[in-house]
Amino acid sequence: MHTDEAVHALIIGDMLAGKAYAYNPRDFHGPAFYFLAEPLLRLMGVRSLATLEAWQLRLVPALTWSALILLLPLLRSGLGSVGVIAAGGLLTIVAPFCYFSTDFIHESLFLFATVFSIVAGWRFSQAPGALWAIALGAGIGLMVATKETVVLTLAAGGLACVAIVRWKPGTSKQLIPLAAIIVAVAVVVAALFFTSFGSQFDGLRNLISAGGNFTARAGGQGHEKPWWTYLDWVFTPNPRSWPFGGWILALLFLAGVLLARHRPLVRFLAWFSLGLWIFYSAIPYKTPWLELNFLVPMALVGGAGVRELWFSRWIAAGLWGRVAIGLVAIGFCVLLTSETYRLCSRFSADPMNPLAYAASSNDVKRLESKVTELLGQKPAAVVQVVTADSWPLPWYLRKFPNVGYWPKPPASLTGDVLILSPETSGTIRQNPNYRLVGMYGTRPEMLAFVYVREGKGTP
Repeated sequence: MHTDEAVHALIIGDMLAGKAYAYNPRDFHGPAFYFLAEPLLRLMGVRSLATLEAWQLRLVPALTWSALILLLPLLRSGLGSVGVIAAGGLLTIVAPFCYFSTDFIHESLFLFATVFSIVAGWRFSQAPGALWAIALGAGIGLMVATKETVVLTLAAGGLACVAIVRWKPGTSKQLIPLAAIIVAVAVVVAALFFTSFGSQFDGLRNLISAGGNFTARAGGQGHEKPWWTYLDWVFTPNPRSWPFGGWILALLFLAGVLLARHRPLVRFLAWFSLGLWIFYSAIPYKTPWLELNFLVPMALVGGAGVRELWFSRWIAAGLWGRVAIGLVAIGFCVLLTSETYRLCSRFSADPMNPLAYAASSNDVKRLESKVTELLGQKPAAVVQVVTADSWPLPWYLRKFPNVGYWPKPPASLTGDVLILSPETSGTIRQNPNYRLVGMYGTRPEMLAFVYVREGKGTP
């Protein structure tokens, strides 16, 4: 369980326990994700954090990603039927999509809202009307209520529209009422989520302060990397797999840009993807899941590229041309599937996997087993966790009723089991009442020492 997933899981745990959700602008992103996840988990029969399992959490983003793919047929007039099928295939089997579409983080919902907005915007451009205006406003409102990075997406989308749209005289007057509907619906949808559907109006004030937090976060805060990092992650071979997905996406993207440039939607998506790549590369803060923001529209353009190749006279002329294209497609699928298996299954938590960014170590499961063993005969035993950064331990210790967390050593350590960081372990090392029973890696370069109390005196 990744640290970010563990943080979100505990917020959901509070909601399942009946605690009212209140938007926190500091690093927890928007409220829409939680309001989607909580009722879905209740439908699965989950009633508390202690009974929650990882597969149940991850089913939520997986369903959201599936819904994203199901939206693609609505783009058939812009990408073509073959293009929609090919794009859906890419979004299904390419490694970064598979890896992060099942992580319990906001990306799946945010990208669903993004593609929903693209669909609504495309259909609106073909037949302007109140229905698609409402849908577009709802999509934008959902994006705003999901992640603060919406400002980058809206900026890239706006610039892409400017790059391809040719306004006709009198068009603006006709669109003003519909534009007002879009803005009004977006504001209402976002406000509903940020106020917890009218019960927490402080959420709107906190939303305003989120701008400063987002700006500070974009500066890096420990995640700053050079501008070429996304190119490195997407295209550079690594010890666990060749980046077939990145190169195949790039080739198909170029095919779409060159061969399907007569399609307005393809031109929009190409500029949109390029703009997002520039924006995300320019800000110092970088994590692998953020690359999905420009890889998704890139895959849609790639789908259109597949369509043009399939029907092009100079490549797929006659039966043998189609056979050749089909064999190449099968080869691509084999390469993509092999990469996805290695990065998303066999080496999913390996530090050399470029997608496993700051991933929790498999060793943390051994820590959970050890604590379970130590507390097996003591259901009322107390666990004290003393470390400045305890994540993802709150997830792995969620089933134990008496667990407390301290960023610094308290005045006295009296727990039956202690879990200490290297910085805090010195406070107990010479105490005869405790015995070291294990040392475990929790995250890259992070260790946890487990002590069990054996003495009868007060430590």
